[in-house]
Amino acid sequence: MRHAHKHVVIGAMISATALVLAGLAMAQPPTGAGTNVSTCNNPVLNKTLAEWGSLRGASAVREAVVDHRSARFAYAQKNNSVQNPSFYLPQQHVTSGEVWTFAYDVAAEQSGRARVEVDWYSTPEGDNSGYLGNVPGAWVSFAAGGWTRVASEFTVPSGAVRANVLTDHEYAAAGASFRATACDYHVGSGSSTTTTTTTTTPPTDQTQAAVRYGWGAPLPSSDEFGNTGAVDPAKWSVPSGTEGGTAGCWPGHNGNGRRCAKNTAVAGGIMRMTGEANGDTGWLKHRLDRQYGRWEIRSRSQNTGGSGGRYHPLHLIWPTSERWPQDGEYDWVEYTDPDAQCLSAFLHYPHPSNVGVQQEYRERCPVDMRQWHNFAFEWTASALVGYVDGVEWFRVSGGGGPNGRQNIQTMPSGHLNIQLDNFTGAGGLRPAVFEVDWVRVYS
Repeated sequence: MRHAHKHVVIGAMISATALVLAGLAMAQPPTGAGTNVSTCNNPVLNKTLAEWGSLRGASAVREAVVDHRSARFAYAQKNNSVQNPSFYLPQQHVTSGEVWTFAYDVAAEQSGRARVEVDWYSTPEGDNSGYLGNVPGAWVSFAAGGWTRVASEFTVPSGAVRANVLTDHEYAAAGASFRATACDYHVGSGSSTTTTTTTTTPPTDQTQAAVRYGWGAPLPSSDEFGNTGAVDPAKWSVPSGTEGGTAGCWPGHNGNGRRCAKNTAVAGGIMRMTGEANGDTGWLKHRLDRQYGRWEIRSRSQNTGGSGGRYHPLHLIWPTSERWPQDGEYDWVEYTDPDAQCLSAFLHYPHPSNVGVQQEYRERCPVDMRQWHNFAFEWTASALVGYVDGVEWFRVSGGGGPNGRQNIQTMPSGHLNIQLDNFTGAGGLRPAVFEVDWVRVYS
C-alpha cells in the first residue's frame, strides 16, 4: 500500500485533576447524575451553543450546571410562551440501513414529556433539497427536577446521508422552563429512557484512553482551541514561507500543492484545517519536543467536494532531528480519504537511509472517520500503543537488528504534527476539512 512516504518538513518546521469527557475537560467532577456522551458534536456545550437552537418557544441560552454527571453547561429555554416548545440538536452523518440511537438529557422545573424526532436528508449540510421525511420517536415522561434521558432508536431510510435531530416538549401550561445537555448519538440499540438519580459517583468517559488508563492531568501544552482566529503560536508552528508568492506558504508534501497557514483556523472551539481544490492545504507542528509521552486527539474529517484527488489526514510524531528514516516516524492515525471507513497506522523503525523502508502497518475497520473519535498514542521505552475511543488497537515494540534498524520505539525525540496531506498534485483535489476538537498531552 505504501510507504516510501516521507513527510517533507521545511524550515523549523491536554489542568488540575482533569476529568476528561467528549469535548470537555473539567477541573472538578460535578455532583449529580446524567448520561456520558458519545458521537454527538458539541454534546455538553462546554464552549458554545453551536448546533443547538430554538425552533418554537423562548430563545436559547447557555447556562452553567452543577447537578449533571457529565456536563458543566446546558442548553436552556426559559418561560416558554407556548405549551409545546421545541429545539434542534446537532446533525449527524448516517448511512442507509444503520440503526441509530439519538438521545439527550433534560431537566425541567415542571413535569412534562418530550420526544426525539429526525428529519432525514439525502444531501449534506447546507442543502435541504434532499428532504426525505420526518420520523418521531416515543414520548418520554419526566417529573420536575432531576435529569431524565430522552432517547429513541431510528433506522436510517434508503438514500439518507444526514439526520437532522430535533425534539418536542409538552407541558400542562405555557411558561415552562427546561435545560438540556449530553446529546448522545451512537449506532446500535440502547435503552430508550433512563431516569437518572442523584449520585456522587465520579463521572468517567471510557471512550478516552486518558480516562480509562488514568493518565492524569493534561500538560499545559495541551489545546482546547478556545480562541478564535489563528492557532496559539505558543503551542503551534505553521508554515512561514512565501511559496507561490503567498505569505505563510511552503511547498506541500513531496512538492504537491502548498502547505499554508491560511488553511488552518480556530472558531467555535474547533480547529479546522481546510484542503482546497487547488492543492492548498493545512499543516501544524506542535512545539513540544520530547522522547516518550502520551497524546490524545478528538478529530474527524469529511470531503466537502464531489470529485478530484483525495486528501490524506494524519496525526503523527515526526523526529525533532528532521532525519528520516534514520530517526523513525510514527504515523499513528493515517487514512487515504477524509470519508474513510478504516484507520491505518504506519510505524517506521529508525534505520539507515540506504535500506528500504522498515515499518509496521496496522489497520482497524470499520471506523467512520467522518464522525468524532478519540485517537490516542502512547510512546514509552517499552512500546508504541494506539487507541481508538479508549480501546487499544495496536501495540508494537522491539524489532531491532536486521538491516541495521533499531527497536521501533527508540526515536531520540519527536513532536506531534497534524497534517491534511496532498499526495496528488498542484490541482484537481477534492476539497475537504480535517477538524480537531482538542489535543491533550500527558506525561
